[in-house]
Amino acid sequence: MGAILVVDDEKNIRETLAMYIQSLGHTVETAADAETALSVIERQDFDLVVSDVRMEGLGGLGLLRQLRERHCDTPVVLMTAHATVPQFAEAMNLGAYAFLMKPLSPHDVRLLINRVLDVRTSQPEHAANSARDRSSG
Repeated sequence: MGAILVVDDEKNIRETLAMYIQSLGHTVETAADAETALSVIERQDFDLVVSDVRMEGLGGLGLLRQLRERHCDTPVVLMTAHATVPQFAEAMNLGAYAFLMKPLSPHDVRLLINRVLDVRTSQPEHAANSARDRSSG
């Protein structure tokens, strides 16, 4: 199971998505904006960040940009109800893992999380770090 950070300024979406992900057996933290998410990420490692694109302040693209500038390779999935081609292109250029369209389908969320975590755990450096983290906790 993985550690997932959900970032969305809409409380209902954030909490509903977090509860669903927890029901799948994952550990979930939440943040209401990108700035809070960056603070949380400084204190804890995550296997996946799921973030809304449109939020006050940095927004999802700004969060992704900041993570990459900090050399953080955590996969980021962006959620939006209003995707534009320029946003999609910028997100992919910044290294977003995928886009999810709102309203979210629980089936799509589960499949995407499973795919991200399968890829992450198959990477030798991530597997070694996870084993080290578990043994030190």
